[in-house]
Amino acid sequence: MKQRILFIKTLAQKLKSTEELALEILNDPKYDNIPQYVDKNEIQSAFDEYGYKLNPFNSLIYANALNAPNIEGHYLATNIPEIDSLVVDESCTSNEIHKILDKNDDITHIAISAYAHGLDRVVNLINTIKKDYSDKTLYVGNVGAAFSYVQKLVKAENICLERGVPWLRKKFGLPKLNREEYEISHLIADSNLLPVNMKILYLVTQIGCPYNCDFCITANLQYNPFSNAKQIINYLEKAREKVGNDIFVYLCEPNACFPERTWKEIFRYFMNEGKSDKNMYILCLISLAHLQKFNLRKIQSESSLKFFLVNYGIESTLSGGYKKNQGVTNQFIQSLSDLGIITNHNFIIGLPHHNEKNIDIEIQNNIEYDSCWYFISTLKPLPLTETYNQLNKEGRIFGDDLPPEFICRDGFFSFNHPNLGRGFSALKYAFKSYYETEKKVIDVYSMFAKTIENSPIIEHEKSLIRVVKTFQKLSKLNYTLFEPRMEAHLNEIYKTRLDSLLKMK
Repeated sequence: MKQRILFIKTLAQKLKSTEELALEILNDPKYDNIPQYVDKNEIQSAFDEYGYKLNPFNSLIYANALNAPNIEGHYLATNIPEIDSLVVDESCTSNEIHKILDKNDDITHIAISAYAHGLDRVVNLINTIKKDYSDKTLYVGNVGAAFSYVQKLVKAENICLERGVPWLRKKFGLPKLNREEYEISHLIADSNLLPVNMKILYLVTQIGCPYNCDFCITANLQYNPFSNAKQIINYLEKAREKVGNDIFVYLCEPNACFPERTWKEIFRYFMNEGKSDKNMYILCLISLAHLQKFNLRKIQSESSLKFFLVNYGIESTLSGGYKKNQGVTNQFIQSLSDLGIITNHNFIIGLPHHNEKNIDIEIQNNIEYDSCWYFISTLKPLPLTETYNQLNKEGRIFGDDLPPEFICRDGFFSFNHPNLGRGFSALKYAFKSYYETEKKVIDVYSMFAKTIENSPIIEHEKSLIRVVKTFQKLSKLNYTLFEPRMEAHLNEIYKTRLDSLLKMK
């Protein structure tokens, strides 16, 4: 019998902001009967203290934050070419799986990329497949597969908690690939990351991460930078030729531009024989300590492959910090903006060492860095990580009667924190972080525009100019939301920046 595999993902199609979800739960009576997990008084208290201070834009922009194709599915399908496959880019629900399989009744295997965010969707989808398509072999991988909600529904031998390609190839009785035999998946899509009509190339060149952060499940994967410089260069050149215009390049890796030697060779190529008037702009998650090893001034001014946005996790400025941030200074972060690189700064609220006294210090320490914008995560203990194992050993992790929709949600502790409470006791700290970081940035849209203006090729790049014009409009609109919530001196700063922004051509 011919085998055919369906690759689907489960991330919610419409993501809800922390505020939006908390309000829904506050007003939904079905959550009244789990007081051990949901204290609605804590939700109400957080809104009483911070609700009127929060930017209404949060709910409007959050839904696009993780809206991307099925990157994992394309990567897996590319590297098991012996098996016919169908990759579905849209997030899949129980309703969609019926439509897909009605049109493709020759599917023999279903592989779900299960996200922890929206785990209730994963559970519903698995139950539907087990009930209506019991003749199909079901495989589940990604972070969501590590939770007991999934492990109770799927056979242990069909759950992948390791590198997916060798695991799947073994399942299908296929020979193991050597590192040089891995292929880069071909995935070019319309960009929804920024208000500009540019294509985006999703690129996977390595699996895992060379660092071992205690909160990250990636540390459990064997690090495998499978692509060499020649492969990546050829792939980028083909993509640029196919698009025929400037293009975004999203490096879909937890820590980009490793190995260092490989990426220095790539940048050298695009400074010399690969230089072109068609630019490729990198968006990526990256360690700032690693990024400092590159000659960024030369890359930004001479290479047709250059950085556009870097997302970095400082995570915590307390308790010794993390190896990936060693040597990071505010001066370096400022230099990135000066080179036209948008800086997106992550930090975590609710790490085990946080308490009532030092959590404010953590927030203030992070906003001492002059990043363009901030993203705050509430600690979400993931199975198999060092943080989870320690909290579980102490009996702090919530049980399986916790509704799965609460797993991996910001503003909610899915455990009993040693110092900060449990459940929605996290909400006030999340709200405070949102408020304080907005006060630091003041106007994220003018920060974006000012940084893009610093790009060495802005005068010749019409697509970037269009981005700046869009940010001018967004900044003007956002001022009407900022002004009634903030202090007079902050409004004056915003107004001055807005006036300057509107003068930009």
